[in-house]
Amino acid sequence: MPTSDERDELTCQQAPQIHEMMQAQLDGKLAASDATRLQAHLRDCPLCRAEWERMQALDDLLRAAPMVQPPVRLRVMVMARLERREQARQAVFGWIGLSLATVALTMLALAPFLLDWFYQSGIAPAVIAGGPTTILQVLVCVRSIGQAFLVVAVQFLVPAALLGGGCLALACSWGQFLFRQIAVTQKQTEN
Repeated sequence: MPTSDERDELTCQQAPQIHEMMQAQLDGKLAASDATRLQAHLRDCPLCRAEWERMQALDDLLRAAPMVQPPVRLRVMVMARLERREQARQAVFGWIGLSLATVALTMLALAPFLLDWFYQSGIAPAVIAGGPTTILQVLVCVRSIGQAFLVVAVQFLVPAALLGGGCLALACSWGQFLFRQIAVTQKQTEN
């Protein structure tokens, strides 16, 4: 039966763990108990000790190397590119926000007329009379039409936000109208 000391000993079969412990030790982030285990293993294992010495030499070399400042021209070019990227990002998000707001306002303005037309033409009462299954089928159809519009938008490079927002607003308005009509129909049947 191994003792607790034997279980805590590191072996070369644990090479990835030993390597990670060596890196942590170089960074000053290894716990004291693990540092003791590592030092005991390095004392007994010439292969790992040689690797440790190579890692220490490389670490010393890198710490001793002077920090080199990039040329001013490079810094200016990088900062200019970052500024252009940020401006482009802001322009795109601004345009998308404006487009969505325009579509939403248009749909809000047209929704009462479209919903009234659906009701007057008999589409809405027929859907409501069909019950929940018919309403679900209509909502699935509206979703499919919205997805088709998105595919067309991508294919013809029309901004997807414009069509997607319009379809979403239309689907929301249509769904709200249908649910309102269901409530009215249920109240009428109860009376």
